[in-house]
Amino acid sequence: MSVAHARDAIVLAIIKAHPAHGYDIAVAVERGALKLAGLKRSNVYAVLARLHARGWVSEKNVEGNIYPDRKVYHITEAGAAALPAMIDGLGDFPVLPLMSLTMLHDAGEDIRDAARAQLKLRQAALDDLPEPAHGQTATNALARRTLQAEIEVLAHILG
Repeated sequence: MSVAHARDAIVLAIIKAHPAHGYDIAVAVERGALKLAGLKRSNVYAVLARLHARGWVSEKNVEGNIYPDRKVYHITEAGAAALPAMIDGLGDFPVLPLMSLTMLHDAGEDIRDAARAQLKLRQAALDDLPEPAHGQTATNALARRTLQAEIEVLAHILG
């Protein structure tokens, strides 16, 4: 899985949750937790172009009144059908897949199988870290706390 794949999943999840135009998506990924995806405003339009070329989103021109006309993106049946494979392909990147999974969960997708798989990966990674008494580095502390937080989020999703 590539970073581009995870970013595609994030943008597709946003569109599935609610149709939006590129600027709104760009603003969403530059704020709050979505900043973790590392997706810049300029990249959003490249992602939208990829998703559109695959037939996963459609464009609808909307008159802007006092603003310029805009393209609003909607998920297509093909895009909705592609989501399960995207979820399965998220791999074990530490943050991007989890961000993609949580967004897909928030959009109403059933991600329990993928969440279970990610939970196992993160638990194994946590188990492989040196014990705090033997790994008193800032890097080890950050890795341990990040994995613990990710495990907590996945456990919440699995309810």
